[in-house]
Amino acid sequence: ARGGRDDALERRGLQGALPAWVHLRPQQMAQQVDTATRRTVRTLPRSAKARAVQPKYTLRKGVVQAPWASVMQETYKDLIGDDDLGRFAISLLAASKEASTYRNYSANFDKFIDFCEEEGLPPLEATPAHVVRYVAWLGRRGTNSAHALQPLFSAINHVYEAHGLPRIALGVLVNEAVQGLKGMQEPIVEPTRRVALPAQAAYRVFLLAETLMHTLSQPEYEDSEHTVATQLRDCMATLVSYVWFNRSDTTHGLKMTGLTVDSTSTADPQIRLWTPARKGRKRAAVHTVPTMCIPVASHPRLAALLRFYLQRRRMIYDDIGSRGPAYVWAMPQDRPQQWRSTIQNEWMASALRHAGVAQPEGFTYSSHSLRSGAASAASAIGVPLPQIRHYGGWAKNSSVVNDYIDPTFLPSEEARFFFGWLAPTQHPG
Repeated sequence: ARGGRDDALERRGLQGALPAWVHLRPQQMAQQVDTATRRTVRTLPRSAKARAVQPKYTLRKGVVQAPWASVMQETYKDLIGDDDLGRFAISLLAASKEASTYRNYSANFDKFIDFCEEEGLPPLEATPAHVVRYVAWLGRRGTNSAHALQPLFSAINHVYEAHGLPRIALGVLVNEAVQGLKGMQEPIVEPTRRVALPAQAAYRVFLLAETLMHTLSQPEYEDSEHTVATQLRDCMATLVSYVWFNRSDTTHGLKMTGLTVDSTSTADPQIRLWTPARKGRKRAAVHTVPTMCIPVASHPRLAALLRFYLQRRRMIYDDIGSRGPAYVWAMPQDRPQQWRSTIQNEWMASALRHAGVAQPEGFTYSSHSLRSGAASAASAIGVPLPQIRHYGGWAKNSSVVNDYIDPTFLPSEEARFFFGWLAPTQHPG
């Protein structure tokens, strides 16, 4: 009986719940493995011909590598190899991060280099004690918040690991120095605080977008400078960020194929948002990146706005004889390759200004306000957390979403208009 076996094992100081093979002696394990191997080998055909390899993937050209990629080749060639395959393998290590991450690492490590030059210290010979001095150096300069030093530490640790060195920007001493700086540091100018955008403000942007659509729909109306179309773009980019709880880079990185509205002839037509640019998904397999859908029946006015915007944008580029860039929010005067996360702040500021929405005194609306405002409004009308996490790209059991939800938000008709379809027994207006 199994109980008897467990008792016998436990009397010998062994865990009875573990499978039997765990308790095999090394000689017994080797014997079983050798027997299994011989058994497997005997089943293979002796004269089988090698099948021709049919590649399913290719390698992208021009992938950005770490600024210190050449040093990594020298560091790891003895371990991984200095032949053609070894050099390619090391190049994979040097391309493990996104280009934007390497730009940030490089800029942040430059600050550490400035410190090391003043100290007469080779940048790759520092210790945690030097990092403590670095924290003090930053504190005296007053250029960095004590609450935002982790990106600087991450840059140091990554560069050290890339050179085959142990990480140094960590440990008790470093943490205590940071905590001490937090206690001593105070801003010279009181920073403007971010605040969540209420659903009422987002709805005013929505009404403005409908007005602009009506204006541009008039046959006699000319928008030769694309001024009104650009205002509509600002409104739609703001609304898409809000309705899908997006981060700024998710919205401004949207491609034309990533924001679509199904034809009315489609069974159960959807508004579909798909982008691999979501945080944590940039290198995920394409089939694992979910498409965030909103039923057209739940948001017919939003679907009409998006259809009109996408059609108007195509007309603008057709008029100038161009297909236009792949980015859905790009207008002829734009350079989307140069967009940064702050572009969403510019679009939102324009949309709010034209919609007559003012910021509360002493506070500011930013792209973060769209994400937190949407999550707060949805929560206020009873949208369950799993739905909020799903649409906002938060992890399945993430508690971080709670940092975005303001529990003082009251239910409103505007919140129901945007998110009522996600709430039980609720429907948007």
